[in-house]
Amino acid sequence: MRFHHLAGRVWFCPGDPDPEAVQAGVAVVADERGSVMIDAGQSPAHARSAVEAA
Repeated sequence: MRFHHLAGRVWFCPGDPDPEAVQAGVAVVADERGSVMIDAGQSPAHARSAVEAA
């Protein structure tokens, strides 16, 4: 899982391009005060792996 800088404070990790693999994209919005992860994922395990990668 790899995050890509989109713009400003926004980083994005795209979902899996393989239609057979279920892994939605996630985004992180961060600044000096903290961060928010936006996850439209499929499971708590997917969210944990995104947090570990960020």
